[in-house]
Amino acid sequence: MREAIYTVWFQDGGGNLEFLTEQQMRELSKRYRFDAEEVVNYGETFMWAEGVEPYDNPSCNSCDVCGGCYRIDQGAKGEVQS
Repeated sequence: MREAIYTVWFQDGGGNLEFLTEQQMRELSKRYRFDAEEVVNYGETFMWAEGVEPYDNPSCNSCDVCGGCYRIDQGAKGEVQS
């Protein structure tokens, strides 16, 4: 059985929140305004300075990213799956 753990990271050197359960990650998604469903379904999402990805703003760049969250899938014994 594959289980997942999650990491939330911050661009400003604020460290990482690692080894999170899905429930913990979902709670943090409300606090930091990122899309938890995107992380669960696709494995990663970003946090944007304004809280919403600026799809319609051609001037946006990586400077607008203030952090993100990603999923790490593990096997039954805890080994990371590639």
